[in-house]
Amino acid sequence: MEEEFVSEKDYNEIRLSKYGKKKNSANKSKNKYKSVSLTSLTFLLMIIFITIIIYISKFPPHKINIIKETNSKAQNEIEKEISEKDKLNDIALKAKLRPYPMVQYILQRPNYALLNIFKFAKINKEDIDLEKLVIALNKTIYNHPVLLSRFHKDENGEIFMEYRPDLPPEIKILNIKDEDVPILKGSLLHKFEPFDSCMVNFTLFISETSIYFYYDIFHSNLDGNSINIFESNLELAYLGKPLPKDYYFLNLYEYNKAMTSKKYNDTVKFYQDNFNLTRDYCPKFDSDIPNDIKNSNSLQLIYKEYSSEELRKQLIENFGEKPRNYNIFMTMNILLTDYIYSNFEDEYPTAKIGFNGRNWKKDANAVGCHLLNYPVIYHFQNKKINMKKYYNKIKELFDMKPKLMRYPFEHTEKYSSMMAIMQTKNFYKEMMFGKKCEIIYGYNNLINMKSDYVMSPIMQELFIDENYAKYSYFFDGKFYKESSADRFMDILIKTSKFILMKN
Repeated sequence: MEEEFVSEKDYNEIRLSKYGKKKNSANKSKNKYKSVSLTSLTFLLMIIFITIIIYISKFPPHKINIIKETNSKAQNEIEKEISEKDKLNDIALKAKLRPYPMVQYILQRPNYALLNIFKFAKINKEDIDLEKLVIALNKTIYNHPVLLSRFHKDENGEIFMEYRPDLPPEIKILNIKDEDVPILKGSLLHKFEPFDSCMVNFTLFISETSIYFYYDIFHSNLDGNSINIFESNLELAYLGKPLPKDYYFLNLYEYNKAMTSKKYNDTVKFYQDNFNLTRDYCPKFDSDIPNDIKNSNSLQLIYKEYSSEELRKQLIENFGEKPRNYNIFMTMNILLTDYIYSNFEDEYPTAKIGFNGRNWKKDANAVGCHLLNYPVIYHFQNKKINMKKYYNKIKELFDMKPKLMRYPFEHTEKYSSMMAIMQTKNFYKEMMFGKKCEIIYGYNNLINMKSDYVMSPIMQELFIDENYAKYSYFFDGKFYKESSADRFMDILIKTSKFILMKN
């Protein structure tokens, strides 16, 4: 039974009701007796209280302070746990660790500069102290081990990660004129060397009126959420506040140890039993691409985009607002589009869906690449589809994900990845140090044309905004013609409406 709250007003009314609203003269002598009795009782209680104090004083000090010591013990346990965690973290920072599978996949494709995380933001000079910014940037870099790390490949071809605080990235400070900013567009973005080199770039451009803050980081080092964490910590450092500890290496260390566990072995068996790990996951490529395009070293990018207020409305109505549900929708949409695109020939379309692989309980303050691919498959029989059965099957596959470890075969495949990276928010902060900043360039409005390839022959994203839902698609022109990309996009839009209408 819940305790009822009684207000002071209600309490007074209850008292009056119980004891009577009026005291008459006939009760005066009785009240006087009560007063004397009350005084005696009070005196007696004081004697008892003093006796108890004297009695307790004979006990050892730790008996008196038992509550205080209990609290202290709890605090010590917390400190001990932190201390043990930091000891393990020190071990992890010195260990030879294999990166997560998705990181290995990206590292094997160093020319995917298209995937760099970058931002070029303008801040008014009067809103920022340049010296404080440089100090804060250094402090934030040293707080996040990934930004001080190098990737290596050993004699057996195994990729591992090494923490090298002795080789920090350089913070460049360059003077420019405001009118030079548009010219910078073509020279800002990098193609990083994947191994034995720094894959992080920080530059401050100083003009007469503004400070332009620029970073360019290869995707093997950071994901979108990491940028959010990095910028938040940079602001804390600028304001002179302590930074939360980053345990990315410790969590990676635990993952490496778990690779010998039963769960890992069960994961490998699950994928081997249910998936063909050598097949191409993408729809068939066009066979008549001209050789000069197919063999070109430059990027042949075909970009498609579809935005719709109605799509967003239907998504919310049918799938709610949880990113997981959008992943289910997008998976259904990709597989069905693939099936129709193949003219109903491939009855077992397969896709790998890109997730944020971050564990928010453990990785809330960790900067690093947490991306996770998760393969899904569906069998379309006899050119018929039961939408409810289809939805439940994909949901069942998604429900399996917590029981499995990270997809372990990422780095063994060449062109078999058909990704859908679900982005439901903008990772860029438009405020820096409490002041408004202008984002001039970023990966949401500038494509890195220094890339030789996109990450997959088809790479797609679903972006959910407050006003609309948007599909963004990259097609590698070395494998698809413009007409094929248009056909795929047209089917995608039609199937999305079909799924939303039927589900």
